[in-house]
Amino acid sequence: MPQLITVVMPVFNERDTLRAAVERFRKTQLPLPAELVVVDDGSTDGSLDTVADLGRAGAGSADSPGRRNRGKRAVVRAL
Repeated sequence: MPQLITVVMPVFNERDTLRAAVERFRKTQLPLPAELVVVDDGSTDGSLDTVADLGRAGAGSADSPGRRNRGKRAVVRAL
């Protein structure tokens, strides 16, 4: 089984900075192949649309639309 680093990025109202954060992750040199999972945690600013766009481009995945914000630990548990 190949090794893989999984980075979970909880997002809450990050529409203005999300694309830059994902791009920074893409440029980061890591010792193993990596995947980025972007999870919206109840954003109200349209972040979910950006997450969905990035998911269609292969950068992550959207989760839990319309849910109230529950914090990083709840996002990780939901995965």
